[in-house]
Amino acid sequence: MIFTAEQYAVFQNCSIPAAVRAMAALKTSFTAGHIGKQTRPWFVVDFPSLHPADATLVGFEIETGFQTVEAQSNFLNWMWDNTSYTTVDREGCSRCPTEITFPPMQLSLLTSDASPIKAMLDYNETLPAAGRLQTTRITPSNDNGGCVGCHTNISTAAYRGLASNEQRVQVANHIALFFRNLNTAQRYAIQGRSPYTSEVACNRGGTGDGANRIEFKMFHTTTDQEQFSNYLKVSKRLAELIDAQCASPTRSIITDPLRTFAFLTQDLEDGSVIRRGNQQYTASIVDAAAAAGRAAAAQWQGQLAAAA
Repeated sequence: MIFTAEQYAVFQNCSIPAAVRAMAALKTSFTAGHIGKQTRPWFVVDFPSLHPADATLVGFEIETGFQTVEAQSNFLNWMWDNTSYTTVDREGCSRCPTEITFPPMQLSLLTSDASPIKAMLDYNETLPAAGRLQTTRITPSNDNGGCVGCHTNISTAAYRGLASNEQRVQVANHIALFFRNLNTAQRYAIQGRSPYTSEVACNRGGTGDGANRIEFKMFHTTTDQEQFSNYLKVSKRLAELIDAQCASPTRSIITDPLRTFAFLTQDLEDGSVIRRGNQQYTASIVDAAAAAGRAAAAQWQGQLAAAA
């Protein structure tokens, strides 16, 4: 469900029966794959108040799609009944493009068996191929996958607590510059695709738009559970990088891009977010990504050994 009738009644300053009637109309829009931006959950619900003040919050926007209207309706009916504070819009791929946006959550929930994203991917695997979430393939001639991405929104206490929005923009811009300077193989390794070279990290949020956060337009959309787990590992390190940069908002702390790359990918088993065997990729791209990750790790370890 996108939010409760009680929450919507407070937001609209209306009666509970009126909110219940409005929710029925919202469900119709939801299962058709489109909710107007003015009624997205973060306009209605104060998410930071639902979590500890010092919590790091992570939310995902997953651009996907369906082969048929029936498949879209069936899947989104399940989403309405089995998830909370999730919304949808018309962005993605296939005949019925659909972007599924999850609310900000703590990483401890996202990495647990109770994760709503895990539940969605588990449900997806029970469906026949024609009813499943659709994804795109990454090849040397289509290295951005049609720009069908999985964006991660990260909000840390340090970022929310900066003195001004100008400082938040500076922090986001310093991190965005790091992504801009990656080469193609490094983008494969850390993002699972080679999409944008600019505006990968963007300041978002504030009054009327949820918690202050950085939106990372990074990852390739996948239904592969192991690969999505790798996205969570990188997201955890991104949160740590945000906090480190918040300590010096006007001056970039990323003085050694390769070391930062190695820091962000250090928890990935193969040096890359891409799971070997994922049929969304050609073998050459999988190998290039893994080689980039291993090279960065080796250089970082060499620097640490030299400094010891």
